[in-house]
Amino acid sequence: MFREKTRKLLMIDDDPVFSRFLMRKAASQGLDMDHCSSLIDAIYHDRLENYDAAIVDCVLPGVDGFEIAQYFARFLPEIPVVLVSCSERSWKRYLTDPRSAQTFIAKNRGADEILKTTLDVAGRTYEFVD
Repeated sequence: MFREKTRKLLMIDDDPVFSRFLMRKAASQGLDMDHCSSLIDAIYHDRLENYDAAIVDCVLPGVDGFEIAQYFARFLPEIPVVLVSCSERSWKRYLTDPRSAQTFIAKNRGADEILKTTLDVAGRTYEFVD
């Protein structure tokens, strides 16, 4: 028998309030989400290939979200990236080069919409159960 696999998401965001809010919302929907505040934290946190999708803030100190999306596109192309931001400037930057991430969504669209969009780009995966 097959069942839909529980999704494992990675969030890279330096905003602790937004991160806690999104993680609580993900948990309430039965999603497994890990949080890191930078790409370096993510690399040391877990094996990145274990994630079904990544939600990445565009505006981060050091390596920004666009560079992180390019890293994923080059080294982990099977993991879709959803860029998020409150900044209109980030949206305009995404429009000039959308290749690095699967999509962009403004943080003010809300947690439900961000999670729905992320799950949509991740697609469905199934696992065998006895």
